[in-house]
Amino acid sequence: MPDDAPNMQERMEHMGHAAGDMASQAQDAAKQAKDKVADVSQQSLQYAREKSRMVQDMTEHYVQENPWYAVGIAVGVGVLVGLLISNSRS
Repeated sequence: MPDDAPNMQERMEHMGHAAGDMASQAQDAAKQAKDKVADVSQQSLQYAREKSRMVQDMTEHYVQENPWYAVGIAVGVGVLVGLLISNSRS
């Protein structure tokens, strides 16, 4: 049995190195996942900014081309919101 002690120590060292390698691989995978999420969120944010700018430009153009129609819509929405608020208080 005394001959098994050095063999057991080698196995434990090997297991320690294997565990360290696995931890390093897990850390690398987590960093890659974090970087990918950051990249995708940046792309999504940029896409949302571009789309909102496009909608803003289209809305401004429409209002400039049809000012009275836009005023009518705004009045209609205001009346509708007013009615909803007054009905909810009753």
